[in-house]
Amino acid sequence: MQKLLTVLILSFVLTGLYGQKKYNYKITYDLTYQPDSTDASSKKKEKMFLYIGDETSRFSSAGKAIGDSLQSTFDYSNFDQAAFTRMRSQMPEKKFEYYIYKGVPADKITYTREIVTDKYRYTADKNRFDWTVHDERDTIAGFQVQKATTSFAGRNYTAWFTDEIPFPEGPYKFNGLPGLIVKIGDDKEHYVFELRQIRELRIPVPFTFQENEFIETSQEKLLKLEEEYKSDPVGFVERSVPGAKIEYGPGTDRKKIERERKERLKKQNNPLELP
Repeated sequence: MQKLLTVLILSFVLTGLYGQKKYNYKITYDLTYQPDSTDASSKKKEKMFLYIGDETSRFSSAGKAIGDSLQSTFDYSNFDQAAFTRMRSQMPEKKFEYYIYKGVPADKITYTREIVTDKYRYTADKNRFDWTVHDERDTIAGFQVQKATTSFAGRNYTAWFTDEIPFPEGPYKFNGLPGLIVKIGDDKEHYVFELRQIRELRIPVPFTFQENEFIETSQEKLLKLEEEYKSDPVGFVERSVPGAKIEYGPGTDRKKIERERKERLKKQNNPLELP
């Protein structure tokens, strides 16, 4: 573990000296979450990626990161339906469509989300967590960890961080502890992130963020857009894209489809950030 610590510190110092924005480490977390607050049996799991660089980090679901990577390498200029179908079949299922950038801009968090053809972003303060560090210690995922607690967006959280990995980073928007967050969850265990792997990247991943690609908005407005899209995706597309008209196949009961969608949405009542 001491050897790993030395490598981490050395690499962090060197990348800081050169000032090149890139991600040098890939942290994998397992997220266990409960989409329906009234049904404990609704719990699901999703793999999440945290990429850490010298100045910034990027967090997303594995499905989002892998899917976007596959799409970015596809040659749309020489479109081939069979190749496109193969590419789409390799894309994992994803439930979370966002990217969270810490340190973009400095001391800020930027949340991005694409809805239909538009890309949106909002920014918030990065140093927003009021942590209480406790004396209690444990071992999780092979690391010596220490307990810390905080409240955020309507939930009370317990985090376990390790100073063996000296990055003040963690999953989702969490940050600011004197070491990497190994595990964090709210007191109802509706959202629990736990570290599964940390890997130094042989070939660093370049930092890519073009501010002018996004429509700047607020968290409240983006949440409203997300809710509108989830409740009526067909209608949202038809309202958002000029000339778009989506037709259902013969014999399809559009009202039935919409009714079933509303029933599913009733069971998705438990976002990480509570109103």
